[in-house]
Amino acid sequence: MATQRIALCVGSGTVDPGYYGWNDPWPQGPLDDADGMATTLGAKGREYEAAVVADPTIASLLAQLTALATQLGPRDELVLYYAGHGGRIPNQLPEDRAGTVERPGHRRSGRAAASDPFNVLCLRDGLLLDLELVNIWAQCDPKARLIAVMDCCHAETAATKVLPHEVERGLAGDMMPRALPDEVIARIARRDQDELARRQRVAAEERRQYPSPLKGFVLTLGACRDDQLALADRGRGEFTRVLRARLQRKTGAATYARLVTELVRDLPQQRPTLTGFGTDTGIATSVVPFTRTP
Repeated sequence: MATQRIALCVGSGTVDPGYYGWNDPWPQGPLDDADGMATTLGAKGREYEAAVVADPTIASLLAQLTALATQLGPRDELVLYYAGHGGRIPNQLPEDRAGTVERPGHRRSGRAAASDPFNVLCLRDGLLLDLELVNIWAQCDPKARLIAVMDCCHAETAATKVLPHEVERGLAGDMMPRALPDEVIARIARRDQDELARRQRVAAEERRQYPSPLKGFVLTLGACRDDQLALADRGRGEFTRVLRARLQRKTGAATYARLVTELVRDLPQQRPTLTGFGTDTGIATSVVPFTRTP
């Protein structure tokens, strides 16, 4: 049976102003990035079955990812690309439960501490929790190859906080960060505190139904470190621009680790990252990026 190579390219630029009380000034940018990435991944030599998902809701994206996750076989590959805004919200899990839930984190262990905030992706109708994505990965065949490419940024950690509006004042032209403004995410966190707490509890309970640590492995290429901002020019991500340029070269990087080293050189204003979550398979140092290599 032939292996499946699927790329789901998500662009989230148009958001519900009734929910966010805010609009992205360049809403077409993430959609253009998702379309461009789908073209790159579907090109000869990579040949993913690439689909663009434009401005999804939380329910529609989770349903689509769940359907894909449950059909992956042991040699199949799924790439999730996301272009849009990111953020962080307070962790409201009870103290006696928070430390027992495995989530990706920015610490050397690769796991979030009990008190770490939740990372969120900003979709059309609300915030998608990182743990809700982890529960998708947990349903995949443990031998499937899972790659996440995230062109977004999070609200920074308390110890190294950089406010997006402070950075904006130092940016030239139409360069903007892909971070939901602090005042917007703070307002949502206050207004929807009970609902967000409920979703955190539900996701945590679901996570406990699956093996821990994660049997599979998710390799994540991120646009920047947690103490930086992912930048976009007229709404189009700088990280996506340089990543696509690298992938379109005739002679590309030999490994994912090497690719990220090259991207760091290309993006002096932000430092792309390579992180893993789950049971390490050595993919970062042994596989040619986005190819059919075994």
